[in-house]
Amino acid sequence: MFPTASISIVIENERPSACYHRGAFTLVELLVVILIIAILTALLLPAVMIARESARRIDCANRMKQLALAVHNESSRMGKGRFPELVRFGANPQLAMSLFHIILPHMEQQQLFDPAYAHAAATKSPYFWEIGLHSDVPGYPTPAGESYWDVYGHVPQYICPTDTMLFENTGISSEATNKYTSYGANYLLLGRKRPKPLKCAWLTSKSWKAKYKLGGVPNGTSNVIMFAEISKAAHEVDYAWPAMARLNVYSAIFGFRIPPHSIDQPHWINITADALKPPSSPLHPDGNWYHRAMTMHPGLMNAAHADGSVHTVTTDIDQEVWLLKIIPDQSNPVDEGDGGPADLYKPCPPP
Repeated sequence: MFPTASISIVIENERPSACYHRGAFTLVELLVVILIIAILTALLLPAVMIARESARRIDCANRMKQLALAVHNESSRMGKGRFPELVRFGANPQLAMSLFHIILPHMEQQQLFDPAYAHAAATKSPYFWEIGLHSDVPGYPTPAGESYWDVYGHVPQYICPTDTMLFENTGISSEATNKYTSYGANYLLLGRKRPKPLKCAWLTSKSWKAKYKLGGVPNGTSNVIMFAEISKAAHEVDYAWPAMARLNVYSAIFGFRIPPHSIDQPHWINITADALKPPSSPLHPDGNWYHRAMTMHPGLMNAAHADGSVHTVTTDIDQEVWLLKIIPDQSNPVDEGDGGPADLYKPCPPP
């Protein structure tokens, strides 16, 4: 019995010794582990960011496709294969609205469109973008100085997920997301048949229309871009402003270079001088950004073509190739001015 007990004691005494030798990680071992984790994170993070951006770009493309299909649906409603107007001056009621207003019912935004339209008809308001500014839409109160679109006009399909500038809140309700958009309509395709000369355009009753029908675009609907990205990072792009129906460079259009002597604010002419240039990144240090295609996607821009398809365009695309993509008729490329004697252009009265 005694030998057995002594053996047992020896074994008992060895156990603490074994536990002691396991110990904790040394400082060197911990540093090695941290270094490995940091290296793996550095290797994986760019891949994760690229995957997230790719997902956002695909989502952006889907939203642009919805825009193009909404135009097709409105064209079917209008009949005769016509494109909807870039600026529509309605006859009954006499109401001016933008293309982005017109297609709202086809963007699952009937509940946004109907109250504003009913109020415009009831109050005989001539400008859809001012609805709620002078009197509240029933059931939709607005603060002083804010329109219905400022407060209630948020349309998710009008915003590219990558356009993070649209989500900045500067303290003014209209500066959040509500009436801004990441997309612009191609003036050369949808608005070339417009009042000329372009002078005090808010006083006219003529719509800005397309020169060609949906099935009759000379360069082909599959070749001509109908919607391009225009980032708020460059400037505030307001879908409620209908092209230049009321004189404003914030309209959601691209490809429109304001003709010389058309209006009495020369700086507006200057800042649209680059409107026909290829897409660039926001806040590009050179040039004038207004009415120019612009993208938040690194090196790429989504573009919805007139046939409803969506393709990508690189920001280093050649100027001549870009023009071929936005011009519907190669024989009649771009406006070079309104023409007419200089004495036609007089200072505009206030709106």
